[in-house]
Amino acid sequence: MMLSFGRALMLENSLRGIVRRYSTAAVKYATAGVLGLALLFGGKRMYAGDEGLDLPIGPRISYSDPHRQEPPRIPDEDPPTFFGEPIYGATESLIYVVDRSGSMERVMGSGVDLEGRVRNMTRFQRAQVELKRSIRALAPNFRFNIVSYDCSTNAWQRELVPASVENKRAAYRWIDGLYPQGGTGTAFGVSYALRTGGSNRDVILLTDGEPTCRLDMAEHLLIITNSNPDHDRVHVFGIATYGPFRQFCQRVASNTGGSFHEVR
Repeated sequence: MMLSFGRALMLENSLRGIVRRYSTAAVKYATAGVLGLALLFGGKRMYAGDEGLDLPIGPRISYSDPHRQEPPRIPDEDPPTFFGEPIYGATESLIYVVDRSGSMERVMGSGVDLEGRVRNMTRFQRAQVELKRSIRALAPNFRFNIVSYDCSTNAWQRELVPASVENKRAAYRWIDGLYPQGGTGTAFGVSYALRTGGSNRDVILLTDGEPTCRLDMAEHLLIITNSNPDHDRVHVFGIATYGPFRQFCQRVASNTGGSFHEVR
């Protein structure tokens, strides 16, 4: 039976009263598990348009696991980069999560394309260039995937794939077919990557606006937190961040042990 993302959120809401009354760890994990079922079995595309969304707002949760063992670094191998920033710790795989909301159509200014030419670009055009540039530099034994989102979520592949020449070319074609539209469902894109990434431990998030799609920032943060039982790192690249939106990006990065980078 297919469990839609919206139905999972409504079922989670009905469990909220139980969490408040008993506040046991078992019930809390059960609540997070409902959301996980929708992300794992709901297919590539998720929607957040159901009526009656009402998620519990939880306290800030900061992950710090001193017993977590990192995979060994390969000597003399540079880490992957995004917007020129190294993603330290990502030694085997990486999932890119890219905001394709309507605000990404805004002009960002001049940037350097893959041919080395300086030209004026929108935010989304710059995202496409930097995404391709990062993928182009991945080693052949590296594995990767791409997720894009507005108020729905689409993944390029259902699982991580090797960074072969053929896969890179296929990824470029998929990236070229994306276009900005809709709202900013940040939690849905990040949660999909965290829930379906398998052994992946690093996620790159590129976003340019406050998360919306009928949820506030606290609710988006809670969904991301509950979708990250393995304490994967989310490295956030925020375009023109400010005020509460900038704090949201920083919280996502700090709560997961990732890094925050401001993009101008």
